[in-house]
Amino acid sequence: SIDGTDPESKTWKSSQADYHYSLGEALSNNGEYERAIEEFQLTLVYDPEAASVHSRLSAELIRVGSIAKALSHAETATQKDPQSIDAHLLLAGLYSTLKMYPKAVEVYKKILKIDSQNKEAPLYLGAILAEQKKYDEAIKYFEQLLKAGSYKNDAMIYYYIGKIRIDEFNETKTQKAGQLAIKALEKAIEKKPELVEAVISLANWYEKNAQED
Repeated sequence: SIDGTDPESKTWKSSQADYHYSLGEALSNNGEYERAIEEFQLTLVYDPEAASVHSRLSAELIRVGSIAKALSHAETATQKDPQSIDAHLLLAGLYSTLKMYPKAVEVYKKILKIDSQNKEAPLYLGAILAEQKKYDEAIKYFEQLLKAGSYKNDAMIYYYIGKIRIDEFNETKTQKAGQLAIKALEKAIEKKPELVEAVISLANWYEKNAQED
């Protein structure tokens, strides 16, 4: 049939889509990003509904700096497959990079609705909220990760909490924020004594605040 709904036509379209996708993958692996993009676009001609192809094309467009087009395909990917964690992470990452923080927060929260155990979304959410000076809300997400116990490197999470509390202290000069910063950094060092970032942050804290007393 002319509309391409008969089985033979569908099989042919599917094989064309697979062919162009494979070619795109090979070109991308070879560093030929512009040509890879052309192949992924051709894949969509034969399979316009494939969310994973929209995601892949978006990632490829990011490599060549076509951020507006990348964003458009990332948004399409999440519309085509509302349950895809990877598509949502890609979209949220783009929003975050473009400093479209409210949209990024919205997408990361959506990820946690799809998968409450997701380990990446709370980290990124915490970082964005801290950037927006929403310190308590940011820390809530890091603490959520600690409570779940699913994050292997929890020393790093205590370090992040300590850093956020230092930012809060610098902003508000409240004693409580300072005490919580010390507590979190000490916990990070207790968990992982060789965590240099935490050791340096704590040393800097004592040096700076001893001078101010």
